[in-house]
Amino acid sequence: MKRGNYILLFVRPILIAALLGIEFFFIGNLGKTDILLLISLIVGGLLISFIGYILFKINVNTSLYIQFILDVILSSVILYFTGGIESPYFILYFIDIIVASIYLFAKGSFVISISSIISFVAVVYLRSKFSVLIPSSFLIFSSNISKGLIFVRTYTYSLAFLTVGALSAYISETLLKGKENLQEIRITLNDIIKSFNDALITLDKNGYIKYFNNYSKKFLKTTKFVINHNYKDILIEELMNKLGNIENIKENQFEIKLENSYYRVSISRINNGENKIIGYNIFITNISEQKKIIEREKEIERLRAISNLSAAVAHEIGNPLASIKGATEVAISSMDDSSDAKPLLKLVIKESDRLAQILNKFRQISRDRWTEEVRNIDIIEEIKYVTDLVSHDKLFKDIVFKIDCKIENGIVKGAKELNEVFSNLIRNAAQSMNYNGTVKISCYAENENILVVIEDHGKGIGKEDLDNIFKPYFSMKRGGMGMGLAISKQIVEEVGGSIEVESAKEKGTKVKVKLRKA
Repeated sequence: MKRGNYILLFVRPILIAALLGIEFFFIGNLGKTDILLLISLIVGGLLISFIGYILFKINVNTSLYIQFILDVILSSVILYFTGGIESPYFILYFIDIIVASIYLFAKGSFVISISSIISFVAVVYLRSKFSVLIPSSFLIFSSNISKGLIFVRTYTYSLAFLTVGALSAYISETLLKGKENLQEIRITLNDIIKSFNDALITLDKNGYIKYFNNYSKKFLKTTKFVINHNYKDILIEELMNKLGNIENIKENQFEIKLENSYYRVSISRINNGENKIIGYNIFITNISEQKKIIEREKEIERLRAISNLSAAVAHEIGNPLASIKGATEVAISSMDDSSDAKPLLKLVIKESDRLAQILNKFRQISRDRWTEEVRNIDIIEEIKYVTDLVSHDKLFKDIVFKIDCKIENGIVKGAKELNEVFSNLIRNAAQSMNYNGTVKISCYAENENILVVIEDHGKGIGKEDLDNIFKPYFSMKRGGMGMGLAISKQIVEEVGGSIEVESAKEKGTKVKVKLRKA
């Protein structure tokens, strides 16, 4: 039951008792009959409230109509016993009409206005024609008034009841419409704020939190006691280190890093009509994807620059190297086997071949695309093939390769170069464990993708290096060129996939390769 309904139930008998009590107090010398009547009217008010309470449990709207009609009847009884048309309690009808308009709006105001007119006319008629039906001792105030004046007052009061009813209906409907509009605006505003993918925290001018949406919770120390608490006690340390005193903040926008995500924090002042600061809005936006795109564009530019440089280096060194090797071979062929210079010249040829292999890698780097064509491949067969190939290498004789691929269909969008990717990742996993341990390769179906996870329990990668592992020429291995992961990432992305690494020092590494289902 609404609070307003309780008020209606309790105020009714109190109002009746107060009005009649004051009247009887000023008259004084009340007899038993007067006291009996007063008690009867108060009990009548209590009875109506009790009936209303019972009916509220069945139907609130019906209960209100019945209560107000009974109120009109009770007002008529009071009017009858207190002077009829000359009674000061005709005001009770106005109270009934106004209160009905508050609870039942225009329709209720109209019904109670008409009921009041009918009841008032009935009281006047009974007082003038049939007062003998009730003993005169019950009539507290009797009056003798001309018929003409009775008619004028009856007409005037009836018109007043209708006027008050119409005005009350208009006001109540206007207030109802305003309330509905306000509620609609509030709901719309709340829906808009709740639909934000950004965090929003609103402060008053003193720094006390007045609002926060669901997305803001990750930036709060607690979510239990937030409203009307100072932001300095609630916001997390990473945010407070940059925010400081919001009143004196110089930069209204800055970035923070939380776990593995980046966020842009924007502060805007809330001004009133006089341009005085009345509060602050703190907006926090996740810009991790934007950061990734920017970093990816930088990587592409770096790879493009490296490709151009690699092509130039391979071309400029390749021709002289071929000449050096050719001349050395001619020199060797013209020497006796006993010549002391022959072993040295063979070393020159051997190192020339090694240098040629390095140049070949530079030529590979200079390619615009790493994949020749995108085609359907069976990822399970591909993993088994690469694992079998690597396991035959003597370096990996102490490595156990555990494959866990229980998916029904492993056909993905790929390319033949994917075997280079998985070979590189599996070898890296084995090397991180010093060629001794277990490398686990798992496959999972994930919506429209197949996820391949390569997991080791090696030395892991530090947080400071994790953001750099896909950058060209970044290597944690002595003598490594630092191109393996950069090229692997390029290949995976060219077939519409993605590659991520999760790692921590001394806790191993987990590489996730996501490929599209065919």
